[in-house]
Amino acid sequence: MTVDRAETACERAAVRAASSNLWNWACLLTGALAGGCGGSATASDAGEARSPDASADSHRADAPDSGLHAAIPLVDYLGGPIIASPKVVTVTYGADADPGADPKRAFAEAFDDAITSTPWWDDVRAGYCDNGTPRKCVGRGTSGGHVHLTDSPAAAYDDSPAGGSLRTLLQSYITSGLFPTPDSDTIYVVFFPRTSMITVDGYAVSCQQFGAYHASFEAALPGGGRAVVPYVIVPRCSSNDGDLTASVSHELIESATDPVDPDPAIGGNGYSMTTDTVWPVFGDGSEVADLCIWANESEAYTEGSYAVVRSWSNLAAAGGHDPCVPAPALATRPYFNVAPSAERVSLRVGQATTVDLDAFSDGPMPDWTVAAEDVSPTYAGTANAATFALDRTAVNDGTRLHLTIVMARAAPEAHPMFLMLISTSGTTIHRWPIAVTTPE
Repeated sequence: MTVDRAETACERAAVRAASSNLWNWACLLTGALAGGCGGSATASDAGEARSPDASADSHRADAPDSGLHAAIPLVDYLGGPIIASPKVVTVTYGADADPGADPKRAFAEAFDDAITSTPWWDDVRAGYCDNGTPRKCVGRGTSGGHVHLTDSPAAAYDDSPAGGSLRTLLQSYITSGLFPTPDSDTIYVVFFPRTSMITVDGYAVSCQQFGAYHASFEAALPGGGRAVVPYVIVPRCSSNDGDLTASVSHELIESATDPVDPDPAIGGNGYSMTTDTVWPVFGDGSEVADLCIWANESEAYTEGSYAVVRSWSNLAAAGGHDPCVPAPALATRPYFNVAPSAERVSLRVGQATTVDLDAFSDGPMPDWTVAAEDVSPTYAGTANAATFALDRTAVNDGTRLHLTIVMARAAPEAHPMFLMLISTSGTTIHRWPIAVTTPE
């Protein structure tokens, strides 16, 4: 099920742009750390040189911008469908004359109708294509219409890949003709009132572990036949307009680039970061908008009057630019970061290693500062499993610095010690994660 897929507290940047009344989303960690490799590093144990379990990720080559630092990771295409011409169907509850109808109906409909034909959408969708013949790419979208439901929603629904009452509900609306018959471009966006609680996968509760999600199921069509139907569920967790549009913008770009659940019976995933297993943990998921939740908390982005999220761009990443778009113009503020030669490091207890770090920027700028921080408690990792130190903290494009790590206690693959390399210039922050474990 394509659920993370939630808007989270970390997505505060886009919401700031719309209102100072920031609502704190609950973070839902769904990215599990799988086995993988890092880059090269030198290790020592009691002064003797050793080779740590830290070889370069197989998909990572020198960045095409300069070749002087490790490449920014790319989101993998996994062979599944994408949505070429999204048709967004906005679904709300309440009869038109009902004073209890969704108070955000007109606002939500206006946003859904417009957002997939804006410059923001052009930025976040660019370069996401399938491998078919002819090749299809995520393009501009249109409104698929509005549905005003007059029945009262239940107090509780459940949803999972195995089914559940929410999918039964959606199927009933398709069968009855209340929903327009879906085609390969249709995305239903369903806004539930505050009185409805939705539980996903048996444990994630709306407005507690998530603020929105997207998924898909195979539906029976009224005229016969079946179709895979992507949908977005938006519980009413906040009265803030910025929260609503940030949630929907997040889920729409993920629905377009990764619309289908990874069920062999109905198709595979579209775009999801799977080769690199460290970044998705910090991004609260592996899809394109997940990866930019924590990218830069000082940023705020709007499309017109709407708060929207940033999303991972393979085109920008491959060029050594800020992978989270929209991004500031290079002339206004270049992208800067430090790239480790190893983002996964495995050390025995008592062993030490030195990881090369290469500072880079895509334009001239003053020196910036670098720090390393143990962020394990936030990400279910093993805190204080190693000591670590940088040999310098002031850097600029082309600077090589070094991070020394000494393993103090065991950190299993399932719960690594998570280090965050933090680059700061003024109020702008960029990060690069490292996972440190002990061999099992």
